[in-house]
Amino acid sequence: RVKYTTLMFSFVLLILSLTIGILTITSIRSASNGLNQLGQEALTTVQGSMMNSIAALNDEIVKKLKSDLKLLENELNSGDELSLDGNTTNIGGITVPVMKKGSQAIHTNTDLVDDITDSTGSKYTIFQLIDNKLLRISTSVIKKDGNRATGTYINSDSPVYRTVMSGQTFYGKAYVVDDWYLTAYAPLYDSRKNIIGATFVGSVMLNDTVKELISSTKMGPGYFFAYGEKGEYLIHPQHGPDKNIFDSVPTFREHTGGLIKYTSSDGTKKVAAIDFYDKWDIWIGIGMSEEQIIGGVDKKMRNQAIIVGLIVLLIGACFTLVLVRLINGRVKTLADTAAKVGDGDYRVKFDIASNDALGSLSSSLNEMVSSSNDMLSEINSSSESLASAATELAAISDKLVSNADETTTVANQSAINANNVSTNMD
Repeated sequence: RVKYTTLMFSFVLLILSLTIGILTITSIRSASNGLNQLGQEALTTVQGSMMNSIAALNDEIVKKLKSDLKLLENELNSGDELSLDGNTTNIGGITVPVMKKGSQAIHTNTDLVDDITDSTGSKYTIFQLIDNKLLRISTSVIKKDGNRATGTYINSDSPVYRTVMSGQTFYGKAYVVDDWYLTAYAPLYDSRKNIIGATFVGSVMLNDTVKELISSTKMGPGYFFAYGEKGEYLIHPQHGPDKNIFDSVPTFREHTGGLIKYTSSDGTKKVAAIDFYDKWDIWIGIGMSEEQIIGGVDKKMRNQAIIVGLIVLLIGACFTLVLVRLINGRVKTLADTAAKVGDGDYRVKFDIASNDALGSLSSSLNEMVSSSNDMLSEINSSSESLASAATELAAISDKLVSNADETTTVANQSAINANNVSTNMD
């Protein structure tokens, strides 16, 4: 009993709503996937840039270490020669011959290493070879307790010891006293070219410059972090070396580099780009949550899509209403004309001249009315002929009746005459 126009209007609105909804959902999903992909590529690019920066920084540090090492060697080799005195001294509980430069004992004079440290910013140490050890006898390396790190030594199984004793210079990462350094160790010779010790120059690997570079570089809310081979945090905005990344994110333990998706300890889904820098033996990465990568664009798109969808739906509803009224008007015209035909007026015309079903229906109805009109005309003509014939038959019938009356009168007269003749004969 629902009007067909109402059904048409509702059906069109339903189609519009479904179309807009499907397009909106599809667009948001596609955009989210695209943004995720772009975000992950950006993470990889930024992380790669950081690795290049660290590599360039390492190259600059190595160049500086070579220059600083040369400076110390020049200081030691210029002027008075180095020699081992016949006297002995105790350094760190070890009795050693006194190493002198001219008449000045090296272990009692820290001005040499301190002055160069002040001018270059690097740390310096002079080692003395004793009992297959390299003993620190003079250094600008200060321990956490504020004392100089003299009396400590490098064992013979160290790659530093083996390199120096082979007459070569060692470059690389080394643990010095209580921190990791980027270092250079070179053999130290006496006047007879015998190795009597070694010189050291080093810079703290994760110094303030490196920490500032890694900590201050961000991608939106994403931040860089670094951790060691055992998972200890080296640089992180929230955690220190007492925390281990493998405990909070076990998947990092087996990660070999590149992008990794994981769930943090608070349940947040994240993506990180991580790579290993082998010269420092540290992992450097940058991470963001998936929501941060999208940056709320999906919500903005959803809100915009809802607004645009409502506008399109409203416009569609208006066009649909106009269309329904147009169709309804044509159908009503057909219905009104058909009503006139039903009342017996066959002179009317169905005036829907469109190239569609209504136009075809209008033409068919016109043909039907025309045929019906022709048929009625023939029926009227036949009726008039029948009426004329009936009149003629009535006239003939009246004449026949009159003739019958006359015949009856003649017959009656004949009967009377017959009776009279009979009477006369009697």
